[in-house]
Amino acid sequence: MVEQKEQDERQEIGAKAMAIYETVRERLEAEAWGDYFIVDVDNGEYRTAKDDYIPAADKLKEQYPEGRIQIMRVGLLSADHVGGGFSPREGLPLMPN
Repeated sequence: MVEQKEQDERQEIGAKAMAIYETVRERLEAEAWGDYFIVDVDNGEYRTAKDDYIPAADKLKEQYPEGRIQIMRVGLLSADHVGGGFSPREGLPLMPN
């Protein structure tokens, strides 16, 4: 039961993060392609970071200690990878025009 509750919460956080991302997607993908997108899903505050997302996430947690943070990559399916390469989100070119 606890595992299901945790899984449901992770899905909720992911869905909220995507909803927030979609509201700023066009601007972010034009200005920050491939950067990290760090968002507090409870209030919509977000930061972007080129290489190291930890300082940006720490600042959000400092500002909103009870917030739930999600980390994504702008225009990409995953925040990080092991081997291979990143895949663009469905319907997007590999690199911006």
